Formats: sequence, C-alpha cells, structure tokens
Amino acid sequence: MLNLAMMMSINSRLSLMIFLLLAVMFLTRAIKVARGLYTISLFTMPLLLTFSLLVYQFLSLPVFQAVLQRVSKEDVTTFNGRSYIWNAVADWAWNDRTGFLFGNGYKGHYKLHMLDFVAKLWGEDHAYNLHTHSTFTEVAVAQGLFGLVLLYLLLWRGFKWYRSEYLDRTDQAPLFAGFVYVLFIWQIDIFCYGVDIGHAILFTMLSPLALRKSAVTRREKTLEGAWLT
Repeated sequence: MLNLAMMMSINSRLSLMIFLLLAVMFLTRAIKVARGLYTISLFTMPLLLTFSLLVYQFLSLPVFQAVLQRVSKEDVTTFNGRSYIWNAVADWAWNDRTGFLFGNGYKGHYKLHMLDFVAKLWGEDHAYNLHTHSTFTEVAVAQGLFGLVLLYLLLWRGFKWYRSEYLDRTDQAPLFAGFVYVLFIWQIDIFCYGVDIGHAILFTMLSPLALRKSAVTRREKTLEGAWLT
C-alpha cells in the first residue's frame, strides 16, 4: 500500500498499471498457474510500444482519469517521451553497435551523443544528466551484451528460487510478488540500475541464492509460521 501511494504521488502511470495487474494475479492466485512469466517479462518494452494505443485506452478509463494526471494521447503513447529514448537505443543497437559487446561505460549514451536530440527537446544544455528510463537499455549501452546477459542470468536464478519458495509456501513466498514486479519494471524504469536504491533491493533479494543451505542454522518455516523440518 505504501508503494501504491508513492506511485500515485509521483504519477508513475506505467508502474501503477503493472503493479495493479500483478497485484490482481497474486490476489487471485492466478500467478500459480501462469506459464512463461519470465519470458513475457523480457518483452515488456516492445509489447508496450506495440500496444501503446491500447495502453492509452486503458489509462483513459474513468477510474484512472480520477487519480492520474497527464493522461493525454501523445503523452501516453510516447510514455512521456520515453519512446524517443528507447528508439535511439534501438537505432544504436541496429546501426552503430559501438561498444555492443562490453559496453561504453557509465553514461555511455553521453559518450555516443545518443540523447543529444532528446536534451534539446527537454530544454537541457547537454545529455549527461539524462538516462534512458530503462535498466535494460542503460545496462545494454553501459555494460554491453556481456553485462546484460549476466543480469538476465541473475534475474532467471532469482525468479526460479522465489517461485519455488512460493509454490512450497515457505515464509519467503511473499517476496515472489516483489521479484516478479522487478522483472517487469526493470524494462521500463531505471529502478534496478546503480544510480537508484532499486539495485540494492534487487541484490538483497538475490542474497539468499549465495548461501549454502547447510550453512543456515535457522529452521525453515511455512507461510503460516509452522516449522518445515
């Protein structure tokens, strides 16, 4: 509820939409039988860009009009200008590919002058203080394909681990909802990158995977609080 209030206060429409969709899936336990969730999450950005008009129709419903601001067609279909940035990254990956394998370092987009035109659109003197509004694209440009694959592997391991905990109904099961949310939000937000608190949250959630079960002396509990062993 605290996260929901924060998203509404900053008018984060995409985050709110994803949050509500996943909340319904978890509350109805539809997530238990959902298949291909990890694979679908990898295509969050292209799916949103493809169905941007549908997203606009959804956010134009009276219930969202009452609580959200800036629900204009141009603003929503470009995701508040994010599509210009994402298309610039796509052009780099398709036509340029400088640093494609190992990246261009921190703020690599500035080195490549990738977002100079966006800086002009938003009245900025230069593009250094801008980011790509997506952990996926930020890592792709800064750390390259190598860094991106490593992050994919970490997210896959985390997803498998928390899904197993959820299906076994251990005391770690509720964290599965948070991890699934991260899977979707990292595509369309800078949240999981190193300039925000999200990367600390992500790696804290991944920390149990680095522990040997034999080294943990605390007995496991079920979701209801009973001892598993």
